[in-house]
Amino acid sequence: QWFASIHSVMPDVTSPSDVIGAITQLRNQVLLSTSHQGQVNTQYKQQQVTMDELQQKLTATETKAIHSEQQYEELNKKHIVLQRKVSHLSNQKEKYKQLLDDFDKEIEGSDYSNSQN
Repeated sequence: QWFASIHSVMPDVTSPSDVIGAITQLRNQVLLSTSHQGQVNTQYKQQQVTMDELQQKLTATETKAIHSEQQYEELNKKHIVLQRKVSHLSNQKEKYKQLLDDFDKEIEGSDYSNSQN
């Protein structure tokens, strides 16, 4: 009965004396399978560590990108303020230039200018 059960699972076993060899073969296969499973588990753990490291790098890069974007926005705001100041100063310069021109014209047409000649 037991021999028939083994023979149905392992057709190579044709006599009771083959059972010991078959059992040894099964043990070796189990050992190889266990060893292979250990290697796969080790590779999985190594890949998990690598993925964790990559995730950390990605997070750091995203953080730097956000920080850089914030710095850009701050610099852009400062740039806009400076542009406004430059524009204001340019307008002031034009006003002062016009005042000086008007003053020069007034002096040229005045008694003071004529008395100097």
